[in-house]
Amino acid sequence: MIMIFAALQGYLFFQEGEYPGADEIYYQQYMEQLSGPVTDGKLAWLRRENARLRSWEKTLEEGRRKYENHEMEEGEWNALLQTVQSNTRSSAAFSRVTVRLLYLKEYGKRTGENPGFVYETGYESLAGLGKEGYDIDMKQGIWLLVISIALCSGIFTVEFSDGMIRLLGGTVRGRMETANRKLLLLTTLSALLFLTTYLPDLIKILQTCGLPKLHTSCGAIPSMASFPMKLWQYLALLYLLRYLFYFCILLMIAALSVWLKDTVKTMAVASLFFLFPQMLRLLGITLADCVSFNAFLSGNLFLHYAQGPLFLLAAVPVILGICAWRSIRKSFVFQ
Repeated sequence: MIMIFAALQGYLFFQEGEYPGADEIYYQQYMEQLSGPVTDGKLAWLRRENARLRSWEKTLEEGRRKYENHEMEEGEWNALLQTVQSNTRSSAAFSRVTVRLLYLKEYGKRTGENPGFVYETGYESLAGLGKEGYDIDMKQGIWLLVISIALCSGIFTVEFSDGMIRLLGGTVRGRMETANRKLLLLTTLSALLFLTTYLPDLIKILQTCGLPKLHTSCGAIPSMASFPMKLWQYLALLYLLRYLFYFCILLMIAALSVWLKDTVKTMAVASLFFLFPQMLRLLGITLADCVSFNAFLSGNLFLHYAQGPLFLLAAVPVILGICAWRSIRKSFVFQ
């Protein structure tokens, strides 16, 4: 099943996805050219580029006036229109750059820092910003949980279903060794499934947008300015917490299987507690986030809202995961 899952992920990865439009490509080119701290040289270049675009706009306005006053032939007007459009295709992208410059000036006045220009699209995609971003997180979480519940619900129940638990009952050491090996298997499966789910998305981002200036402060990107850390630290924290929370949930599912001693019942209960709330979130029922593990599975949702003292909420799934680990070993050994 893991091979099928990996093959499906690979197939989806190589399918033609969404690629940047013209405005995004021009914006990326601007940001790559300006990449790094704001300097006098970059400000001078921005002024020249602004003057160039404004000059073409004035040329267009003058040509429109002549055409409307019948001082210009239609063929000349069309030729002028094409020329101006060809030379001002980057206007929308340049407007985004000027907005970023204003932000960086304000940020510098407020903090005394100069993080500079950073092309942010890749970071914002991974950070799951906004409803669309959170929905992507939920879809990935659902995809991961479906395969995880299907694969892991039966790891600890097989001995109960075929009577092997009685043979293992001859020695406590036999059950302990079996429990430890199954926990090792669960850990290995969790790492494989996690990588198979999230690695293709990361590779796609690197191919299409890139992740430039990883050592720059998050303050360089307005939507991530509330995080007092480097960009690479945010991404590392995101994936570390996301995996930690996912593994703790997997331990809870395994503990359920030990208590219920039935694979089908485990799959049903786990789906109700962990999978169903994510589906509700996709349907727009955000209340589901308050009474479920949705924020933890998203990672981004947790980081964006659990800042300051609320970050201590991270202890909830961790404590439950530790309790599940201890319960598995104790319950499996002393059945």
